[in-house]
This record gives sequence, C-alpha cells and structure tokens, in this order.
Amino acid sequence: MKIVWDEKKNTVNQNIHKIDFNDAAEVFSDPFQLDIDDPDHSWDEQRLILLGRTKKDLLLVVVFTYRDESIRIISARKPTAGEKEKYAERI
Repeated sequence: MKIVWDEKKNTVNQNIHKIDFNDAAEVFSDPFQLDIDDPDHSWDEQRLILLGRTKKDLLLVVVFTYRDESIRIISARKPTAGEKEKYAERI
C-alpha cells in the first residue's frame, strides 16, 4: 500500500516534533508494530496510532488514516514512557 502525506504537515511536524514523515513511514515495516484505534481525535474518518521502529531503530508514534488506496500519515512523534513500555511488551 502506498504511504502518502501532506508536505506542509510534514514541515510543521518536523518543526514541532523533529520527525520527518519519510522516517515515520518506515514504522509500517516493523514486524513488532502495535496498532491502536484513535476514536477520540477524529469524527469524520478513522484514525489509527502505530507504534513502531524505523530502520535506524528509532521508536515512533505515527498517527495515520486509510484514504482511498493509501495510508496517509497525519503526525509522528517520539513515544511517551508508557508507550515505550507497551511496545517493549510486544517483543
């Protein structure tokens, strides 16, 4: 499945969280990724949270949705301590 994003949002995300969506896209290949439904933050589309590692072994939280035939990244950030713990339980 193709992974896409809005380049303006990517720039904003880099300024706020210091994470580039190009790197965030790598977590979709993590065999230990953890998907979490995110119903509290969207009313018009299903949003999901993916916790996973990049090729550089950076653990990230990526918010995304499915749109048409693509995965659309909405935001990416470093995980909280609790999220790190949840991920560690999967390994």
